[in-house]
Amino acid sequence: MSVAAFARDKGVRWVMLGWSIFTVENLVMSEYKTEIKKYWGGQGGPQAYQTLYSTLSGLASLSIFAAYWRFSRFGLQLSAPSVAHRILGFGGRVLGLGTLSQLMPPINVGALQIALGIRPEPSRDLPPQVRGAMACPFDFNAYASRGEVFGITRVSRRPELVGLGFFGL
Repeated sequence: MSVAAFARDKGVRWVMLGWSIFTVENLVMSEYKTEIKKYWGGQGGPQAYQTLYSTLSGLASLSIFAAYWRFSRFGLQLSAPSVAHRILGFGGRVLGLGTLSQLMPPINVGALQIALGIRPEPSRDLPPQVRGAMACPFDFNAYASRGEVFGITRVSRRPELVGLGFFGL
């Protein structure tokens, strides 16, 4: 199965066009967010930007879904994967899940102790954010002192996309 065979398939072209539009739309809307909001000039404010972003993303996603719906039963049929492809696929999943696991915050063991009654509940005098953080099973503030770039973000600016991409291969 060659790349040329994929390029000739109508369904592949329509789905790739939809994904390309979705990707470009997200890049433009994200990278130029302040400029778009600044020069918008409408009365809608931040809600107008969010509405435009959501509408464009929805339309791009709808085009992908419509292309899949229309061409999925009649398009190019792939052959069964070979052993080498299965091994590469497994490696991609391991790499993707390993990357995504680096994004998880550490477990807050204190929350389990509070839930089991081993430790007393936080004092009602504490602010709600502090009380909530003490009872949350994940410690989202554990790496706050490290700044924005640490761990897997030193390797990739968008580790969630890299992880998802490797997992999808």
